[in-house]
Amino acid sequence: MALLRPVVVTTDWHTVLDQWLSLIEVEADQPLDLRIVDAAAEVVETLHLRKRGLRGALRRFGNTLGELGWPLEHLTPWLAALSTLTSRSRRVELHSFEAVAALTEGWAERYVRGAHAGVCFDAVTGLATPTVLRMRLKEIYQHCRAFGITPTDAYCFVVIDCDTDDLAPFERDAVMVTTAGVVSDVFHKGETVIRHRGRVIVLASKSDSTRDRAALLARALREAPISSAAEPFVWDDELPASTIDLDRHLRELVG
Repeated sequence: MALLRPVVVTTDWHTVLDQWLSLIEVEADQPLDLRIVDAAAEVVETLHLRKRGLRGALRRFGNTLGELGWPLEHLTPWLAALSTLTSRSRRVELHSFEAVAALTEGWAERYVRGAHAGVCFDAVTGLATPTVLRMRLKEIYQHCRAFGITPTDAYCFVVIDCDTDDLAPFERDAVMVTTAGVVSDVFHKGETVIRHRGRVIVLASKSDSTRDRAALLARALREAPISSAAEPFVWDDELPASTIDLDRHLRELVG
């Protein structure tokens, strides 16, 4: 549910916090847990006084929401509400891929990796499962719609295919564990990384940095003795423009 845009923008972080908490409480339709209040206060104070710590504050805010069982779809409108209360430069910080990734990764650490870990994390590699990718993409499309961003322009997939069909189970697991380790060494800035059978998919920002790291990843996988035996193939893939096309595309990628 989208929150209404307030009419007053101020530089006083205490005022911003009060307004933000009021908006959240209306949308939540219940009094806020004091842990949410404390985590929100850290986000607003950090945003106004020490921006370098913003990702950490957003991650801890996500931790709190996940631990308390709030669904992922609440995160985007709450962050969007905060962005309407502050200056243009601070809105840019809140709209960035790094900020949104920190918030959702923090949420996943407590929500997904707690009671939902069994269906959200691959037991062999420790990577996320397609369930997490679907949840993350749902959040991304909501985020992009709220901020007027085109998902295709903001995000992309990096896909790694390993030929494991003819391998014994132990060999297949060894290949995928090695591949997962190499991918995690290259993509470690809040990207969502999932495994599906012999495929690993990275959901990342669409940027020159991602393209450069994808090329680095391809070289690293070819040089790793265990993964190279499975002839890993790294390729880029676009996000569809609409959620209808996204559902169809995900079925092709992960079944």
